[in-house]
Amino acid sequence: MASLVHFEIPADDVTRATNFYKELFGWKIRQAQGPTGPMDYWLISPDEAEENIQGGIMKRQMPNQGIINYTDVSSIEETIKKIESLKGKMVLGKTPVPGTGYFAVCMDTEKNVFGIWKADPDAFVFKEPAQAFIGIIAMIIAADGNYSVDEMRTVWYQIESIDLFAGKDYKAIESAVFNIFNKSAADPSAFTDQEMELILSAAKEMLSEKQREQAYEAALRIAHADRTVEGYKKDIDPREKAVCDRIGNELKIPEPVKSRINRDIDEKAM
Repeated sequence: MASLVHFEIPADDVTRATNFYKELFGWKIRQAQGPTGPMDYWLISPDEAEENIQGGIMKRQMPNQGIINYTDVSSIEETIKKIESLKGKMVLGKTPVPGTGYFAVCMDTEKNVFGIWKADPDAFVFKEPAQAFIGIIAMIIAADGNYSVDEMRTVWYQIESIDLFAGKDYKAIESAVFNIFNKSAADPSAFTDQEMELILSAAKEMLSEKQREQAYEAALRIAHADRTVEGYKKDIDPREKAVCDRIGNELKIPEPVKSRINRDIDEKAM
């Protein structure tokens, strides 16, 4: 039988909520630490052991958001299919927790919201430079809000950890990527030509032909992604299309390859 593995408590006032549960149950509650500092998430443990995390407290993200319990599953995708076959619904599709696993949020037939969880230490982890560049380019396309600042900072932490830009103008590239973080709620046209050129020139030098094609495909898939249905939308914002076109041109993606990738995405579009 599937086991409950985690719970999340939303709070309008996180400090008030943590004090309440500390006094009520004696829980140990501490703020989670991300790669670049504290995160807006508080970890709950029944004792002092840091690895014994059983739940979390987070800022309430929508009205009437309630406590969510997470159940361990063998496959996020297959479990979502089964939920839908039983007349349940997916509320939030498969989402990575970098280096830890994946989760999704669903609704049962009685409109109760619950979560499913699959542990995976390789989730959203870049192990070599090509993957990291694909992550950067995906961030550029997704900077209209699809990626949170915390997700972007996690990408940058992983890029640092594999020493991606060793021997290059590290500080300039770092500044350009952090500018993407700071404009995460803006549109892709907010990035300067110099920032784009800096990142893409490094990509041209460091990536193989196949890896450049993967980066271009990642950009297109992010631009076409419709996260509400875990599918693809046929029409995309002209500004995002312009960024994809620039990536394809500057990475010198052959026209037949561009056509194949676009055709594949169009076939899957809703």
